[in-house]
Amino acid sequence: MIGGFNLKSTNWVKIAASLLTLWVISYLTLAYLGAFGRLEHAGIVNDIPRPAAQFKQARSHQKVAAMALAVDDNQILFGDLHAHTTYSIDAFQYSLGLMGGEGAHPPADACDFARYCSALDFWSINDHAEHVTPDHWMETKESIRQCNATAGDPTNPDMVAFLGWEWTHAGTRPDNHFGHKNVILKDTEEDSVPVRPIHAKGAGTVIRTATAAERLFLPFLDPGNQQRVYDFNKLTDTVYAYPDCPEGVNVRDLPVDCREGTKTPRELFEKLDQWGGEAMVIPHGNSWGIYTAAGTTWDKQLKDGNQRSDYQFMIELYSGHGNSEEYRNWRATNIDALGNLSCPAPSDNYLPSCWRAGQLVEGRCLSDGGAVTECADRATRTRQLYVDYHQAGANVVGGTSIENWLNAGQCTDCFQPAFNFRPGGSAQYALSVTNFDQGDKPQRFNFAFMASSDNHVGRPGTGYKEYDRYDNTETSGVQGEFARKLVYHQTEYSAMPREGDFANLPPVKKFEHERA
Repeated sequence: MIGGFNLKSTNWVKIAASLLTLWVISYLTLAYLGAFGRLEHAGIVNDIPRPAAQFKQARSHQKVAAMALAVDDNQILFGDLHAHTTYSIDAFQYSLGLMGGEGAHPPADACDFARYCSALDFWSINDHAEHVTPDHWMETKESIRQCNATAGDPTNPDMVAFLGWEWTHAGTRPDNHFGHKNVILKDTEEDSVPVRPIHAKGAGTVIRTATAAERLFLPFLDPGNQQRVYDFNKLTDTVYAYPDCPEGVNVRDLPVDCREGTKTPRELFEKLDQWGGEAMVIPHGNSWGIYTAAGTTWDKQLKDGNQRSDYQFMIELYSGHGNSEEYRNWRATNIDALGNLSCPAPSDNYLPSCWRAGQLVEGRCLSDGGAVTECADRATRTRQLYVDYHQAGANVVGGTSIENWLNAGQCTDCFQPAFNFRPGGSAQYALSVTNFDQGDKPQRFNFAFMASSDNHVGRPGTGYKEYDRYDNTETSGVQGEFARKLVYHQTEYSAMPREGDFANLPPVKKFEHERA
C-alpha cells in the first residue's frame, strides 16, 4: 500500500486495460481485413417436382377456357426472365438486417420459389455479371441444372430454368450510356455455356466496395446480424480481387479466373458469337432515371453494330422499377446541336428536376432578403449546374428533404412510370426511331414486349399474387432513425448552389436513392 493505493490492484487494472486495448485493435484489424466473413453458397434445390395432377389440371383449365372463347388451343406459359439472388452485391445489401432484409436468398431459393410459390412455367437467373465470382458462376450453373433435373418428365417438365446474367451498363452522359440488358442462354450444359459471365464496363459503373468506416462500424448498426455484414464485406472483397481479362483475346483463350467485360453492346454480341450457342439479350430499365443520364435516347444503339436482331429482339417494358413503355415529348435536359446542355422550362404535366432545383435556391435567397435579380441569377446558375452534374444533379441544393422536390422529374400522366422518367429510353421511342445511314437498308428495332419482376430476393414471379408487399417487392430500406441519418446524411442548408466532386460520391449519395 502506498498513499492508500494498492499497487497490486493498480497493476491488474493496467493489465486489463492493455488487454482490452489489444483486443479492440485486433478486432478492428481483422474486421478491416475481412477475416470474419464467409462466402455464400448456392444452396440445395428441393428435389420434389410439382404434383403431376396439379400440373395437368392447370393445362386442362387452359383448354377449357380456349374452347369457351372459341380460340386456338395454344399453350400459354408464364415466366420471369429477370431475377436476382444474393450473389448480386446489391441484392446482398438489401438482405442485411439493417436494410430490413431477411438474410440469404441464393440460387436454390430462387428455383424453389419459382416452382412451389409462383408456379412459373419458366424463369431465368440474372445476377449482375460484375458481381459474380468464378466460384459463384460455377455454382450458379450447377444450381440451374439441379433445378431442371427436378422438373420431372423431360418432354413435359413442370418448369424450365434458364441460365443467364445481367449486363449492367451505366454511362455518365447520354452519349456513353447503353443501359442494362439481360443475357439469357438456351443451353445449360458445361461445354455449351460461357466459362464466365460478361459484365459491362461503363464509365458510370458502380463499384460497390466497403469503405473503412463501413467495415469497422457497420456490424454495430446491426448487432443481431453481424455475421451477415461480415459476409457482405467478404463478397465485395472477393469480387473485386479478380483482375480484368485482357482485351482483344478470344473468349476461349482467356484465363478462367478473370473478370470479362465489354464497353458496348457490339462487343457483347461479338463475345457471344465467339462462345456460340443461342442467346437472347433483353434490354430493361431504359427509362429509369436513377442511373440513366437525362437526354439519353435509343438512337446510338442503332449505329456502330450496337443492335443485332438475332440477339436483341425483345424489350422488358415493365418491372418492379416501373413502366418504360410510354413516350412523352418533354425532356429532363435540353441538348443542342453542339451537345451543350440546358434546363428546360416546365410543361403542363412535367416539372424538370433542374428547374425545381433553381426554384429551391431562389426561394431561399428571397427568404434571406436577397435582391430579386441576384436570386434569379442564382436560380439560373443552379439549373445549369444540375444538368451539368447529370445523375448527381440533386446534390447542387443542400439541406433538402424528399418533400422539397415535389413531383419534379416524374411523368405525372404515365401509368406507374419509372422514377425520374427518361422518355428517350421508352419502348415507344425505340419503335419509332430509324437509322437511315445505310440508304436502302434502314435499321430499326423490332421488339417483342415482356414484363418481369427484377426481383432481388430470389423470388421470381412475385407478381402472381398481391400479398406480403414488403417481402415480395423492392421495398427494403434503411431501418432505424440513427442508421437513416447516417446513410442519408443531409448536407448543410444553403441559399447558394453547391459545387463539388459529386461524380465520385458513393451511390446512395450520388443518386436520388432516398427519393426513389
